[in-house]
Amino acid sequence: MTHRPTSPRLNAEAKRIRRWGPPRLDPDRQFLNKWEMYKVLVASPPVPFRLPVTRPYTRRHLLRLLRRFRGVYVKPVGGYGGAGVVRVSAESHDRFTVQPAVAPPQRVTGTDALLRAVATALGEAADDACIVQQAVASVKWRHRPMDIRSLWQRDELARWVHAGCVVRIGGRDAAVSNVALTGGQVLPWDRAMAGMGLKGPRALALTRQILHGGRRVCEALAPYREFEEVGLDLCLDGRGRLWLIEVNTDDAWGAPSHDLFQVDPALHAAIEERWLARRRRWLADLFTAIGAELQSGAACPTDGACIAPRTADADNANADSSAAAGCSVAQFADEPLDNLPVLEAGDVPADLSRLQDFPEHTADDLARPGLGHGLDEVDPGRARE
Repeated sequence: MTHRPTSPRLNAEAKRIRRWGPPRLDPDRQFLNKWEMYKVLVASPPVPFRLPVTRPYTRRHLLRLLRRFRGVYVKPVGGYGGAGVVRVSAESHDRFTVQPAVAPPQRVTGTDALLRAVATALGEAADDACIVQQAVASVKWRHRPMDIRSLWQRDELARWVHAGCVVRIGGRDAAVSNVALTGGQVLPWDRAMAGMGLKGPRALALTRQILHGGRRVCEALAPYREFEEVGLDLCLDGRGRLWLIEVNTDDAWGAPSHDLFQVDPALHAAIEERWLARRRRWLADLFTAIGAELQSGAACPTDGACIAPRTADADNANADSSAAAGCSVAQFADEPLDNLPVLEAGDVPADLSRLQDFPEHTADDLARPGLGHGLDEVDPGRARE
C-alpha cells in the first residue's frame, strides 16, 4: 500500500510534539488519553485525515490557539461521552464566549475572566489534566453539531474489520455531538450520505477515505496495546475534507458504544455477534493455554496476558455500504490511496438541512426497553459513546 508524503506543516508539528516525549499508555486504565493519542497520530505515517492542532491546556496555549484559530475546545484528557468539554471562541482581542457542552454560552471580557469562566465550565474536571484543541469549522445540521462515528473491530482471527458508520447529531444549542449527553440524534450512514448530497464518485471517495484512514489509525496503535475496538470521530469541513477529532478505544473502563448502531438493526446485530465471537475465541484460547500449562506442570500465567479483551468480532466482510455509492466498504480495504478520487471544494453543503427529512433516533429511543443500555452506561467491558 502506498502512502502519501507528509506535508512540511505536519512534519513541523511532529517535531514540536516530540518535545513532550514519546506517547505513553496509561498502565491502570490501559488506554492512550487524548494528549497521548494526539502524539501517536502526529508521529505516525500519514493518514488521509486532517488533525486539529492540539496542546496541553495552559494559559499560554489557550491564548495562542485562540489567536490562531478563533475557536478551540478544552477537554479533559481522560474524559469520554462529551463530559467536561468546553467550547471557547474569540470575538475580539479581549472578548470571548465560553460554552459548556450542554449549557448556554457565556460572554466574558479580559483574559482573567476567560480563565475563570473556563474553570467554572470544566467543573470537577478543572483540577484534571486537559487539552486545548483547534475547533474545526465543520458542517452542521440545522446549526447543530454533527460528526461521523466509524467503528472498527477485530474478528476471530484478530484482523481489523470496519464494522460500520453512523452520523451523530448533537442536541439544540449543544457544543458537542454526543447523543446521550445532549439529547441528540443518530442517522444511518446511507441516509446521511444521501442527505449530504454525496452520490456516486463523491460518496465513493468519502467511504474509501474513511476505510483507509481508519485502518492506518488501527495500525498506528499496534505498538502500544492490542486494542480490540477503535471508534473514530470524524467531521467534514465546508470543503469536504475529513478531520479526525478523537480516537476512542476499549480500555479497563469500557469500550466504544455499540448502541449508536441500533438505527440499523442488521448492522447492530453483526457488531454484537462479532464481539461475542471474539470473546468466545479468546476464552477457547485461554482454556487451551491453561491446559497446556497444566500438562507441562508450569503455573498459570497471572500477568496482563490473562486480561480478557473488551470487544469481539466474527464477520470479516461487513456490508456497511453507502447506498448512494452502491458499494461495500470491504471492497476497498486494500486499494492504494493514490487511486482514489478526492472530494473537491463545494462537494458538501455548509448546512445539511436536508437531513431533516430522515427518521431521527434520539437518546431516549435507544435507551427504551428492548434496545439495550443507555448510550453512556458503562456495562462491564461495554458501551461508552
